[in-house]
Amino acid sequence: MASSENQGLQIALIIFVMLTIVLSVTTFVFFRQYEDADIRARKDHDDAAKATTNLNTAVVEMNEMKKIIGVSEQAKIDEIKTTHAEDMKQYAAAGLKFPVVAGETGGDDALLRSFGEEAVGLYSCCPYTLDLETDSNKRFVAAMNKDYGVDPGFYCAGLYVNGMVIDAGLQKRGGKSDDKAELMKALRSVALTDTPRGQIRFDNYGNVVGDFYVRHIEMANGKLINKTVKTYKNVSQFWTYDEKKFLEQPVYSRNYPPLKS
Repeated sequence: MASSENQGLQIALIIFVMLTIVLSVTTFVFFRQYEDADIRARKDHDDAAKATTNLNTAVVEMNEMKKIIGVSEQAKIDEIKTTHAEDMKQYAAAGLKFPVVAGETGGDDALLRSFGEEAVGLYSCCPYTLDLETDSNKRFVAAMNKDYGVDPGFYCAGLYVNGMVIDAGLQKRGGKSDDKAELMKALRSVALTDTPRGQIRFDNYGNVVGDFYVRHIEMANGKLINKTVKTYKNVSQFWTYDEKKFLEQPVYSRNYPPLKS
């Protein structure tokens, strides 16, 4: 009888130990899952807060830009395009003969379909041009024409090239993106020889170095086009200035550099 009781106690003890181990493992697993979920939730919250901050900053900068070009903060892109087209018409109607010179947006290839003959003669400078004769750009333009039925401009090409840079950077890292410092180092080391905007690389400060194109709007077969008239190769943020001397100067402002008459 005593032997049977001892055997029963042993079995009970074994079952108790097994249940304790199972409970411990289960508790650990659930706690680890909770901890991982909490970490992910905190990261998602931080990322969302950062994205909100960046969005608010972008909205403020966009509204400031709208003030500079003379439209209201509530103006939508179609209204801005219409305003720009009307400005060009008024300039032409005034009989002014001086060529209009614009930045990359003013003569963007994607906007030409919104302009009329009043835009003929406009000069613009842009880091992308539709008529660039490279294999990458030809494939890019053909794909945009096929998929969307429109000519791409700088904003479309710029995002596409950004994707190419990210892809090249990830390839350098073997697809890993968990180490931010190493990923940024890989991205800054990217140098591409064939993109829709031409060759690009990055300087020591992470700013892109590439070609810039001066274009002239012309009418060809009833369609407005940009014709590249001059290409500036390997343009950096310092242009032709000496980097060291440039950085020693005060920050550009309304008072610097002074106007020399």
